[in-house]
Order: sequence, then structure tokens, then C-alpha cells
Amino acid sequence: MTKKEQLIQKLNDSYAEHRESWLHMKPEDLVLLASNIAASDYAVRCVPDVIQEDEAEYLLQFKDPLNVLSDMISESLDEQYGYYGDSLSDLLYELMDKGDALEYYDLEPTAETAEVDMEM
Repeated sequence: MTKKEQLIQKLNDSYAEHRESWLHMKPEDLVLLASNIAASDYAVRCVPDVIQEDEAEYLLQFKDPLNVLSDMISESLDEQYGYYGDSLSDLLYELMDKGDALEYYDLEPTAETAEVDMEM
């Protein structure tokens, strides 16, 4: 079995263990772990496609390489899409500039649309 195959097996086993513990958590605790759960899911689904043998060998040193990867992914997202500073401002600017959200999400009724609805 290659190092990559060993790592994939270890990631899948770890994910199954974590998933089992998540299933027994209170919903409010799960909400707090949502980004970590998403990062773990991403790691299990995507890492096998991109991992190299030397990287797999490095990650196999850790008792729980899934935890290492999910923390790295979460930190990367926090840095990229942090709630403070320019990152969030850039995202909001892009959202408003593209205007796509107006097509895909329900809007609050305006006074004009409320009048039209009342006339019908």
C-alpha cells in the first residue's frame, strides 16, 4: 500500500470517527463547529486528488492528519474571508457590483410592490 493510500484510509477512518461524535452533539454545539466540519469534509473529498507521496508521508506522522488538514483549511479561509478589514469589504463590493444576488434570493417587499399586491 502506498503512502497516499495509507493517508486516504487514515483520513476516511478519522472522518468516520469524527462524524460519529458529531451525530451525538447538541445542535448548538454543531453550529459552532460548522466551519471545521466543512473543512474536514473538504479535506476528505479533495485531498486524495491532489496529494503527493511525500506530502502523504509527512501527514502520516500525525495521529489525526484530518485534524491537521481541517485546521489548515479553516485558517486559510479565515485569512481569506475574515470578518474584519478589507476581505469582507471586498466581498461585499463584489456582491453589490455583480448584482447576481438580486436574481437568486428573495427580496423584501417595497412600498410599491406592496401596493400592487393589495390592488390584486
